[in-house]
Amino acid sequence: MSTEGKKSRFRDRIDKTLAEERDAVQERFSKADIALGNREKENTRRKNAPAKKVVRDNFSMPEEDYALIEEIRQRLIREHALARNKSEVLRAGLIALTRMDSADLAEAISQVVILKPGRKSE
Repeated sequence: MSTEGKKSRFRDRIDKTLAEERDAVQERFSKADIALGNREKENTRRKNAPAKKVVRDNFSMPEEDYALIEEIRQRLIREHALARNKSEVLRAGLIALTRMDSADLAEAISQVVILKPGRKSE
């Protein structure tokens, strides 16, 4: 076999090996994106959001409801839809409530325990 033929086969094997390695690296990055909740996509969404005025407020809720917020956060983390804080979970809940029809919204509100207003005495 000629030297030129050997070089060609060698070059073909190297090209194939490099292509396989590129594919393997790309697959690892894809898996990492999924495991990390595709944070770059999340960061892009946040960077493109217009600056909004933030309003701080205080509110009370039963411990069981408060625990639900963390339960939902953990569920989102398991599903690779990272929610960074309780505020984001609550705001997502508000979005979901606004999308409900009036009957479903009234049903949801009827299930909320009415609390005595004011701070709990210690």
